[in-house]
Amino acid sequence: MIRFTPVIRKKQQLKDKTYNVKMAVSRNREVGYISTEYYVFEKEIENKGKEKGRINSLYRKSKDVDEINLTLSIMKGQLSDKVKTHADIIEHYSMTMLLAFLRDESDPADLYTIIDERVKKYEAQDNINYRDSFRNTKTLLQQKLGYKTIPVEVITYDWLTKLDYKLRELGHEPNTIGVRMRNIRTCYNEAAIRGLVKTPVNPFRQYKIPRASTEKIDLTLKEMQAIVTCRLDDPLMEWARSMYLLMFYLIGINIVDLAKIKKIKDGRINYSRSKGKKKYSIKVFPEAQAIIDRYPGKEYLVDALDRYYHYRGAAKVINTKLKDIAAICQIDKTISINTCRHSWATIGFEQGISMDLLSRGLGHIVLRESNVITKIYVHEYLGPVDEANKKIIAAANPDPDLDEGVIMSLNL
Repeated sequence: MIRFTPVIRKKQQLKDKTYNVKMAVSRNREVGYISTEYYVFEKEIENKGKEKGRINSLYRKSKDVDEINLTLSIMKGQLSDKVKTHADIIEHYSMTMLLAFLRDESDPADLYTIIDERVKKYEAQDNINYRDSFRNTKTLLQQKLGYKTIPVEVITYDWLTKLDYKLRELGHEPNTIGVRMRNIRTCYNEAAIRGLVKTPVNPFRQYKIPRASTEKIDLTLKEMQAIVTCRLDDPLMEWARSMYLLMFYLIGINIVDLAKIKKIKDGRINYSRSKGKKKYSIKVFPEAQAIIDRYPGKEYLVDALDRYYHYRGAAKVINTKLKDIAAICQIDKTISINTCRHSWATIGFEQGISMDLLSRGLGHIVLRESNVITKIYVHEYLGPVDEANKKIIAAANPDPDLDEGVIMSLNL
């Protein structure tokens, strides 16, 4: 429990023999002080019993002693209310942090300050996914959980475990909690690099960020062939399939990146991936070009942003229609636009393409040196990647003269 009591400190007597009235903040035998605007002589403040801290009638500097006592009483009430409102945070504060908080002093090491910096950084980089992720983390903590301020020093193992519990109580899935906690960890580590964290142990060494087991989201060759060849009567479903296949033909390009590409240059699509800002150069094969020609955009390469104001709207419709397509094809998996990259690699592996070449196509290769796996991103030697993609696209598009029953069969 935190107590507040008006006091004077006898070692701090001024030249006129008066003392500043301070609000003593007591917690677990530890005491800190907040200065007030009032000054008294030693005998003018009660220091014992129930009247301790009250200014008595000997007060000479003001005609209205009752008003001063009322002001000090109101101050105590306001400080008490502030403590109760932020009890979950304050229990982790040091006395120095507590006093700074009660004085309304700004804290450069506040988690929200660092989150805001991240948001501005990703905004400048046009990295919408990361920007929104950090922005949503702040909204969750500040508005839904009511944390008005979170100095990074309060981010302890105990605080993280309690936050984890609260998020689970609110119904958040482990994957969602994991995203929020990783964002907090990123900000905490940045504060540590800046020297804003004084705690000797990183709490994330003890706290394990939750990870949920995920459903297998890659498609086999036969499943992809079924999606390519199935008959669709709904124009919107046909558009959704086409966008999904185009993403697959372009080595799992994200919908946010596909929607904003404006042109093809020298037969290739060149772009920086929104997630991670890595550069890609992908050859456009006839199967992809046919879809682009079928659904041209007014400003962009395809019409996703002509149909929908935001790429998320396009993504939502595609994912919804993919569920219907999966049902038609008798595919017992949750197909979404996120399956493209995984499926491209899985089908490529089925076609005998090496893991190193598949990794290069996805934007990373794996080097093994001294038993340490290091991921580096490369954009060279595009020829072999082009050939690999050509082989994968050809495999996913079987000869139309084949018996339909053979194509549609999914006896895996």
